Amino acid sequence: MDAWKAALDDQLTGWRLRARTLTAEIARLQSERDDLEQKLKAAEILLGRPHIPEMHEEDRALTVREAIASLMQDGKSRNPNEIRAALIAAGYDASKVGTTSGAFYNALTRLIEKSILVKSERGVYRLTSSPEEDKGIVG
Repeated sequence: MDAWKAALDDQLTGWRLRARTLTAEIARLQSERDDLEQKLKAAEILLGRPHIPEMHEEDRALTVREAIASLMQDGKSRNPNEIRAALIAAGYDASKVGTTSGAFYNALTRLIEKSILVKSERGVYRLTSSPEEDKGIVG
């Protein structure tokens, strides 16, 4: 009986050691991921692209309207295809911003109605007051 108990204690000790090792590895990987996300944000700023974080499962509730508004915060003018491509590149559900999805164009319309976006005669959307407009670039 003592040999059996000693064997279980040894196995339990091994599992505890393995659990500590795995916990340390998870912490290291999470830190590495955080560092990479910071580098990605910095690179996107340098390239002049807006940073829209990769969408995790809990973020999927973000509406099309919220995603578009977030994207357009950089003040750049974009046509619908450019908006759509940027959202998909950021991980937004492509089916919600597809050409057959009324939600995409309804979101653009609502953002115009709320005076968040304006649409030019060329069909290009921008923030109501964008940095480009403030500098006199957009007219």
